[in-house]
Amino acid sequence: MLFSVTDKNFKRICTLGKAINIQWNQKWYSCGQFSIQLPASVNATDDWYYVLCDERQNVGIIQQKIYSQNIKGKFLQISGFFMEHELSNVVIEHYQLERRTQLSYASDFLYRRIGFMIQKFISEKDSCFYYEDANITNAFGKYTNSASQSFDFEINNQDVMSAAFELSKTNETSFIYTALPEENSLKTLKMLPSVENTKVVFTENQLENFTVTYDESNYKNCVKVLGPTFNGEQINLDYKSEQVTEYGETERWILLDNTGMSLVKTVNDGELTYEENITDKSEILDMLESNARAELEKYENVVNLDVKIANTGKYVYTKNFNLGDIITVRIESLGIEETRQIIEVSEVWKANKHEIHIELGENRQSNIDKAKRAVSQGSISRMANSTNTNVSQGSITPMTSEEVKQMFNRCFFGN
Repeated sequence: MLFSVTDKNFKRICTLGKAINIQWNQKWYSCGQFSIQLPASVNATDDWYYVLCDERQNVGIIQQKIYSQNIKGKFLQISGFFMEHELSNVVIEHYQLERRTQLSYASDFLYRRIGFMIQKFISEKDSCFYYEDANITNAFGKYTNSASQSFDFEINNQDVMSAAFELSKTNETSFIYTALPEENSLKTLKMLPSVENTKVVFTENQLENFTVTYDESNYKNCVKVLGPTFNGEQINLDYKSEQVTEYGETERWILLDNTGMSLVKTVNDGELTYEENITDKSEILDMLESNARAELEKYENVVNLDVKIANTGKYVYTKNFNLGDIITVRIESLGIEETRQIIEVSEVWKANKHEIHIELGENRQSNIDKAKRAVSQGSISRMANSTNTNVSQGSITPMTSEEVKQMFNRCFFGN
C-alpha cells in the first residue's frame, strides 16, 4: 500500500514509506478522515497539501501538522478530512428543486439525480469542480409522462456537504471525490450506489473481535402532531405506529410542531406540476399523518455492529466487499444474525500489520445528540438513564390545559 503527498495541483512530492502509523477512516453518509504518524526527521514542507493512496479512492486534505516528543522519540502527525469536506465551505441560503419522475425510476439514475443536484449547487458557487460522468446533466429530466410523481427537495441555511450527504442518505447512495495526478485530472466527483452483497457472510471464526449494540433509548412509536389553523380550527393529530396498534407496544410519544405548515398541495395533471390551495380538512390530516410517519423514522431502534476482521479471512476489502455494501454478520454462539450496510471502514497500518474495522447498521447517537434533537425539533422526550426531563415549548398555546395534561400522561406514563 503506497501513500503519497502532493501539492495543491496534485503534483506528487514524496511517498510516505517511513510512516509509523496510518489510520484511514472512510464513512458512507459523512466525511471521513485520516491520520498519519511519521518520524520528526521527515520534512513536511509548506507545499504538502493532499495525501493519496494508490489502492484507495479517497483524497486526504492535510489540515493539521503536529510535532511532538515523548520517551519513544520525536514525531510528526499529519491529519485532516477527506476532500468531500471542501463542500462544507459553500453555504446554501435556500435551494428548492421540484422534479417529476417515473414511479419505476431506475436505481442507476437515482445517484445521477444526486449528482445533478450536487453539480447544481457547486456550479453556482465554485467552477473548479469537474465531474467524471458527462451524462449527469442529461440523465435528469427524461421522465415526464403521465405515470409520474412529484419529487421535491428543499434545504435552508446548510452547507453543500451536509445537504449532499443528507440527500444521499435519503436515496441510499453516497459520493466521493477522487484525483488522478498521473492523468493531470482535477477533483472528480464519483457517485457510489449501495449494493446488496449477498455473497459476503462474516461468521464468528472470521472475526477477531466484535461489538453488537442494540439501542432502544431513542425509540418512539407515537406522535402528537400540532397542525395549522384551518377555517378557525386548529387541526391536531394523534398518530400511532402499527407497532402500537397491531402489536400492542407501550406507547412512546414525541411532539411534532406543524402549526406553520403551508396549506398548499402539489398537483400533477399529467403534463404540468403546480400548486393549489388545500380546501378539505381530510387532506390536511393526510399530510400530518405523512409527516408523523417521517418523523418516527428518526426515532427507530438502533442496531450497530462493530467488527474487526481477521487478516486470514477469505474476504478481502475492496475486492470482495466495500464501503456501502449490505452484508451479513452471523454470530452463532449468541444467536445473532444481522444483514446491515457497511457505514464505516477504519483501516490501521502499524508495525507492518494491517487491521480493518467495519461498522454496520445505524449511526450511534450520543446523549448530547439526542438532547439537541429534542430541543431543535420542539419535541418532548425523556433521556434514557436520566432523571432530567427536557421540555421544549414549541407552540402549544392552542391546546387546553386538559389536553396538555393528557399529552404529558401519554408521553411519560403511557396512559
